[in-house]
Amino acid sequence: LRDILVDQWGFDGIVISDWVSVFERVDGVKAGLHVEMPGKKGYNDAKIVEAVQQGILKEEELDKLVAETLSLVFKAKSLEKKGISFSTDEHHKFARKVAGECMVLLKNDGPLLPLTKDKYKTIGIIGQFSVQPRFQGNGSSEVKPTFMDKAKDEIEKLAAGDFDIVYAQGYSLKDDKDTTYIAEAVKIAAQVDVVVLHLGLPQEYESEGYDRKHLAIPPAQIELLHEVAKVQKKIVVVLTNGSAVSMEWQDKAPAIMEAWLGGQAGGGAIADVLFGLVNPSGKLAETFPQRLEDTPAFLDLPGINRTLNYGEGVFVGYRWYDKRDIKPLFPLGHGLSYTQFQYDNIKLSSEKISEKDVLKVSCTVKNIGSKAGKEIVQLYVGDIESRLIRPKKELKGFQKIHLNVGEEKTVDFELNKRDFSYYNEQWGGWIVESGEFDILLGSSSRELPLEASVSLETQERLPLQYDNRNTLREWIDFPETKELVYPVIEAFFKSMPTEYQGDLKDYKIHNDFFLDIPMSKYPVLSAGMISMESIDEMVERSKSIRVKL
Repeated sequence: LRDILVDQWGFDGIVISDWVSVFERVDGVKAGLHVEMPGKKGYNDAKIVEAVQQGILKEEELDKLVAETLSLVFKAKSLEKKGISFSTDEHHKFARKVAGECMVLLKNDGPLLPLTKDKYKTIGIIGQFSVQPRFQGNGSSEVKPTFMDKAKDEIEKLAAGDFDIVYAQGYSLKDDKDTTYIAEAVKIAAQVDVVVLHLGLPQEYESEGYDRKHLAIPPAQIELLHEVAKVQKKIVVVLTNGSAVSMEWQDKAPAIMEAWLGGQAGGGAIADVLFGLVNPSGKLAETFPQRLEDTPAFLDLPGINRTLNYGEGVFVGYRWYDKRDIKPLFPLGHGLSYTQFQYDNIKLSSEKISEKDVLKVSCTVKNIGSKAGKEIVQLYVGDIESRLIRPKKELKGFQKIHLNVGEEKTVDFELNKRDFSYYNEQWGGWIVESGEFDILLGSSSRELPLEASVSLETQERLPLQYDNRNTLREWIDFPETKELVYPVIEAFFKSMPTEYQGDLKDYKIHNDFFLDIPMSKYPVLSAGMISMESIDEMVERSKSIRVKL
């Protein structure tokens, strides 16, 4: 290894310590060598040394793996800049700004938010998350923050002089069934004008290494919400969680804000949105289902006999809910604002295109509300008719724009061949079919007020790749293959005791029965009138055919 470093990179006098502890990809795995990352007190090092000594792992293979890793390390080291400094304060301010734009206002009946002094005098903050924030994921992604904002502290700072703040813990993050804190929280809730209730998933509910078994927040938190709702109707729920949760309780909360795991400045960002210093503009990057049973992988997880079937195929996320016509709790792209936006004037650069063209799409968006705000304009494409089962629509672009009160902007998109294509295993690549496509624009996957259509005519021709297992319906689908199959089957269909009309798609008796039978079955079906030799000859002749989809 030292020779490799000196000869190839010119490094000499290098001390290599503990690099091998991070390697998993070794030849010895199949031979029984099992190495895990991260290494623990030299255990993995010893296993690797033992594997080399026993001949399970070749030393030159180990050198190669180490060299690959060191190559990346030295490349990164060579790009290191000297004399660089940064301000932790400035970075924290920027983190607060980013977190503020990520907050998603899911619901705002009333509207309860923002919290303004003309509407409220006293605010009740309930929930341990407000003083013990969960700001990051659980597992090897954990990092050390330079600062840590707490939502309660930041709310009190912004409320100073305008609001009276009272606090109750509400629940325990160490025991998800502990209800001993509820009584105090209810007492507080009854005395204030509005309650900001911090709920969500404790750290042990979600992490790398294991799957969630349900979508619910802890039972003690749900009970807390129901009890608070008995004495207070103005409840703003602020959620702390890394993934979707079910909300059987949402009728008790007129306002719901998804704060996610907001990083070290997340607490300040929560306060900014609650008081309207930041107009919420985040949108959901995933669908929130009504219940676990609605999710695409419900019947496939956790698998059987160490085998997991991805049964949903391409119908992940919103594609599943659209295709099965399931109403989600909140759809992909959903997110409210403290202002309102009006969509208008959808325009396409052309009504007819080929696969070589770029389609330009535009619309206008106007802020018709009373506050400046940002909107994320989303563009979806739907294939009206396809040879394969495709999603009803697919997200192909989005843009975030800022609009002052009364301001209007034109938003432009461009779509190319790939935006209309799908992956076809038969042809081993992305293909596009001729046909009509819907172009949809709006604020979420379920709020798409603008719609237009474009006709795409592809000039691309693909090899047919048919054999005798293809059905009669498939063989008569292209003009080129119709000419091949009709002479083979015509005598048989003319012998049937009914009027033969020339086009088998119009054949009236047992139409689907005949059309969906593989050609290899027709010799038996026709009692020899159609020979396997004639079908084999048809298949052979088809190999030179290229068809336009």
